[in-house]
Amino acid sequence: MKVNVVCIDNDSATVLDVAPDMEIMNVKALLEAETGVAMQSMILMFQENVLGDDEKSLSDYGVTDDSLVTVSSADSAQSTAAPSAETSAGVGAPSTAASTAPGLPNFDWSSVNVGAPAPARTQAASSHGAYSQQQQQQ
Repeated sequence: MKVNVVCIDNDSATVLDVAPDMEIMNVKALLEAETGVAMQSMILMFQENVLGDDEKSLSDYGVTDDSLVTVSSADSAQSTAAPSAETSAGVGAPSTAASTAPGLPNFDWSSVNVGAPAPARTQAASSHGAYSQQQQQQ
């Protein structure tokens, strides 16, 4: 089967032709040669799940022909997870849920109020409405 692989660390992509029963450890060995990411620090992701058990096969994780697997190193995942000025202000703060993908931000949307009422009208908006009413009366 062919598995599409994207490496987050170096923005590269490759296609592996592998057997469904290939163990993750062997996939990592192939990918080390392709991506330059060391096996020991390599993180494989498929459908938001870490393929963490090196003894399991691709098919054990549900990887099928033409699937997309992402690769990153644990080192790059930690460096991109460092707090920024925005995080300390609450914007982009990591959620308490498990991270979806190493190296990618995990936003906490719990404080977003989608159905919030419109803000109160300001004096400028009120006077504009009065102007419109005067204009209609003329």
